[in-house]
Amino acid sequence: MTEKNCLICGTPIIDNSRNQVKNTCSKKCLRILYNQSDPDKRIYNLVRMRVNVLRLKGVAVDESEVIRIREKLEKGICEICGKFYGFGGLCIDHCHSENKIRGIICYKCNQVLGHSKDNPEILNACIEYLLK
Repeated sequence: MTEKNCLICGTPIIDNSRNQVKNTCSKKCLRILYNQSDPDKRIYNLVRMRVNVLRLKGVAVDESEVIRIREKLEKGICEICGKFYGFGGLCIDHCHSENKIRGIICYKCNQVLGHSKDNPEILNACIEYLLK
């Protein structure tokens, strides 16, 4: 159980959700969050929500890194495959052992890293297999 403030109106809320990702006090504020007319503020709030989830996982994120993350998410390009996915198709990749952010990648590339358990030897073996 975590106490925090609504991102829209600032009302104190108690987050009982399993992942502690509740960011608004009501459905009305949630609708406002996702339908804000100011795109900069909307993107800022969406980045802030994603960063808060990382912080709950133990990843240390300072404000300069939040700005860097926002810029990369706005570009919408995966750092691994180089394809354009837009803001919604990307995720913030982080190292589970060091609790550091590595970069912005698409969900497909993130799944590849996850299935390989972030092990470069497995990924190199996959490359060798593809080159047969």
